[in-house]
Amino acid sequence: GADHLPVSWSCTDDAVSMLLEQRSAVGRAPPSLLAVRLLRRLLHWNPAARPTAAAALRHAYFTVPLADQAHFVCGSLLDGGSDMHWC
Repeated sequence: GADHLPVSWSCTDDAVSMLLEQRSAVGRAPPSLLAVRLLRRLLHWNPAARPTAAAALRHAYFTVPLADQAHFVCGSLLDGGSDMHWC
């Protein structure tokens, strides 16, 4: 039925992060929520919805310092700059 999920887990950022940690060879979670969001976009089932390589490199995971990623708000400006960091 419509209520049945094809997988036994939710596809939220937190659920994907936990799944990646469980399947990690070293038992580590991804370095940040932005890493999970980028990975989800890169692995989208519809190839047309995936970012290009150039667009992926402009993702906030690559443009926002790791130390700032935990507090970064998607779509915000960093350090008064003019470039938006997508996520």
